[in-house]
This record gives sequence, C-alpha cells and structure tokens, in this order.
Amino acid sequence: MDKKTNNLLNLIEDCSPYYIRFTFNTIPDIIDICNDALEKDTFAHHKWLKLNTERVEKILSLIPFASDVNLNSDRALLFKEYPGGGSPIHKDAHDHKTSFNIGIKILDDKCITTWWSDEDMSEYAIDWKDIPGFKSRNLLKNNNPVMAPGINKKPIKQTVFKQGEFVLFNTDIYHTWDNSQSDNIRINLTMRSVEVSTLTFNDAKQLLSKYIQGEKDGN
Repeated sequence: MDKKTNNLLNLIEDCSPYYIRFTFNTIPDIIDICNDALEKDTFAHHKWLKLNTERVEKILSLIPFASDVNLNSDRALLFKEYPGGGSPIHKDAHDHKTSFNIGIKILDDKCITTWWSDEDMSEYAIDWKDIPGFKSRNLLKNNNPVMAPGINKKPIKQTVFKQGEFVLFNTDIYHTWDNSQSDNIRINLTMRSVEVSTLTFNDAKQLLSKYIQGEKDGN
C-alpha cells in the first residue's frame, strides 16, 4: 500500500454542520496507545486523563491530517463518562469551535449525542464558568444545569458514536451526551487545534476534504 493510499480517510457519514464520521488505517494503533495510558497512568480528574508528551507525539504521527488542522500537542485528553451519566446542554469552553475525537472504549449503543438550536435554547441562562483549567458555556434554568432527559424541545440532530471512529465534532452548536441508559463506561480521545477559537467546523472540513474518499450524506 503506498503512502497516498495509507493517508486516505474512509468516510462513514457526513452530517454537516454537526459532525463527520470516518476511519483511517492507523486508528487501531491510536487506540492501543490510549489503552496503554488507561492501564498505566492515573486520572488527575475523575473524568479526564491528559496524555503525556510522548504518547501525544506518537498519536499525532498516526493522524494523516494532524499538521493540516494544527492539532495541539498539549491538548489531548481521554474523557471518561460513567454509566448513568451525561452532560448539561452546552457549547465547549467560551469560544471553542471544533473537536477531533476518537471512540476508544464504547461498548454499547446507548449513549446518545444531541444537538440543539440556539433559538430553542434562548430561554436559558448561560453559565460562563471560568476556573483554572476549565471554562464552559453550560445552560442553566433556575441556577441548575439543563439536561437532555425531560427537556420539552425537539433536537436538531441526534446520533450514537462507535468505537474506532474518528469524529469531526461541531462544539459551537449547543449539544449534550446522555449515557443514562448505559451500564458501561465510555471513553473518548478528544483533541483540539491550536487555533481552537478560530478554526470552524467548515474550515476543518475543507482541510480534511483532500484526504476523504467516499460520500455518505447523513442529513
């Protein structure tokens, strides 16, 4: 197999502007690196494990487009979601546009990721949290986080991600994940561009387009 063929991304589904799912040949090697970290390293936070420089450098060398989107070597986290858990409806940090994710450990199809429109979310307050190492735009109602279960709004998109998929994820649209029906821990590798505040989903999609083979529109 020549280098050009080895760099191709196999498109699974293009659901722009929400997400694009694809695979490439070296994802199993990336999962092996992450599983080694899960076995040997300690979570500094109950949900986040920041990968060390050696591991990140190996991972970036295995991602065909890492330099195209300028993936940040200092921002590669293993994110753990517990059985029965989930996230408030939010946009990432204060200005993050796009995330680059790989499903490392996903053992069922019960964790649902959902996107919501700005219009439908306009009735809620935004919690501009800003503490060392963490910023967020979670939505609040009566000072409580707004969660997906029980909310009387129609989502604009829902999906279930799978282990071994690479996902270009639009984090600048209100979204949430709901693992409340699962009995399994779910672990994703999440990465960001150095230009996380300016590189939009469409920008990243355009940069990846030269590597993608196949067209499957999921809209």
